[in-house]
Amino acid sequence: MIQEPPWNFIRRTVSATNPEGEAVVGPPIHPDWMVIFQHPKGEDDRLRVMTYVNKRLAAMRPAFRTDLADHRDILVLMLWGEDNTPLHYINVYSDQTSTAINWLCDNVERLPQLQCMAGKFNCHSSVWDPRHEGNNHVAMSLIDAASDLGVEVSVQPVRTPTHFPHVRRLEPSVSDLMFLPQDRLVGLTHEVRADWIGPSDHAPLCVTLPIRATEVASERLAMPKGSEEESSFLQALLTYIKSMDISNIDTRDALEDRIAGLARACNDAWNSNAKTVKVNTRSKAWWNADCATAMRQYRQSRSPADYGALRRATKAAKRQFFDERIETIATKNKRPWDLMNWTKQRNLPTYEAIRYNEAPCNTMDDLWQALHTTYKAASDRPVKVEVLEEVEQEPPREWVDFSTAELREELAKCSNTSAPGPDHLTCHGDAWQLIAGDYPLSKMSPLPRLCAALGHSHAQMQRKAALWILGAFRTSPEFHPCAISSMAPSLQKRVKSSVMDAEANASVVNEPMNPLHKEATPGQRVSDLFGAQITYDLDIPRDKEALADRRNHLDKKERQANSTITP
Repeated sequence: MIQEPPWNFIRRTVSATNPEGEAVVGPPIHPDWMVIFQHPKGEDDRLRVMTYVNKRLAAMRPAFRTDLADHRDILVLMLWGEDNTPLHYINVYSDQTSTAINWLCDNVERLPQLQCMAGKFNCHSSVWDPRHEGNNHVAMSLIDAASDLGVEVSVQPVRTPTHFPHVRRLEPSVSDLMFLPQDRLVGLTHEVRADWIGPSDHAPLCVTLPIRATEVASERLAMPKGSEEESSFLQALLTYIKSMDISNIDTRDALEDRIAGLARACNDAWNSNAKTVKVNTRSKAWWNADCATAMRQYRQSRSPADYGALRRATKAAKRQFFDERIETIATKNKRPWDLMNWTKQRNLPTYEAIRYNEAPCNTMDDLWQALHTTYKAASDRPVKVEVLEEVEQEPPREWVDFSTAELREELAKCSNTSAPGPDHLTCHGDAWQLIAGDYPLSKMSPLPRLCAALGHSHAQMQRKAALWILGAFRTSPEFHPCAISSMAPSLQKRVKSSVMDAEANASVVNEPMNPLHKEATPGQRVSDLFGAQITYDLDIPRDKEALADRRNHLDKKERQANSTITP
């Protein structure tokens, strides 16, 4: 726990307005420590308290409890102990006017029981400094407030100053305090390390606080993509889906029973096929079974040959992993900008709680309630079915069947790399290929079949037509579609409106089109196949009336050309 921490210039970064770069300022950081502090609200807002937590305690889920104390001079840190028991620590800086002490005394009822409270209090009393004479009512109020929080001031057997002023005429004093649990072990007190004072004028206070044994989870269940475990999981899930009886689903309870059974089967398949992996900060995404086998062999023999085999295995694993990543970025999702740091999703700091309705979600129940309420806001609200009476009743239509091959093709287009939706399934293509391989289509409801058969197939035909027509006007190597007006302004008024409409709607009828697609390559486009029949109208009138007459003339020429085409 640090009081009055440094907040200095670190370096300069790229700026769009300042040629010298924007100044980056902040606190000292270290890769092994996470730093917790309240961000300054302005240039004149100086940071007063800061807490460092070693990353070895990350499994205890450190939390910055701003809901308990949202104050510049007070920082409440919470760790989760055994059986999800919260452990609270408070870092305090109190100025000469006792701002933080007064806040603690006024808000003691909203604070939980503490494990430790420490900081720079700037408060003198004979209770912890025998050389101080007289009574201090602020100190007595602080002692009473600490007692209500389950802690008491830790006093050294022999007076040990904590503040050593640089001005020699001032005497050392005790202004840094530490409050420890009232039920602590006998003789447990803090230690003043004057030998660690450094350039500061305050000596650090150290203490070792015993807590109940807490099991830090270092293992978890995982299922690598493309592994044997994943194949077994999908096969078990497929077996259950094939055995499902959906012939008598005529009530809501029956539907919920089938869904609950599917959820249990999925959970059982996961628990029986997932493998246990160790969690550490040195885990690599490219590490595979061959690397693990080579590592075990080298640890047993310690021979140069096995070390060379380990290096070759890791090199091959890296090459395979990054080749797959490049292939995914280049041909599947086609989003190279996802590799840029400034376009990636900003991760919430692990010590900051997710807030919902202006309140932090500190428990799993709070998180679930926030998630459920956000995406199911109307689940418990009554529905007015009277509005359906105004809708004209249409006669029922027959469902159009489709083959398993068509289902495979449509499921292969589904992706979990974009926003979730009815056309973006959350399972990757291999799983759906396996499930749809020989699964009886009679077990699928008619509505999804109709959506998969008509919606995607119709959009695919529109995509093919747009590629064939618009390929002649695509000169940009970019993947996303560009309007004709921006690519070739001089040709804007020479192209029929149907082509313009196709260009404008091409990006919404289906996925973005690749200008280098085989159907848009030279030799296969409209301009190549019917180059002799294409004529651009170079005499474009300026006024609207003449332009309308010219358009009618062109429409007449088009009708004449269509009448001469032999089918």
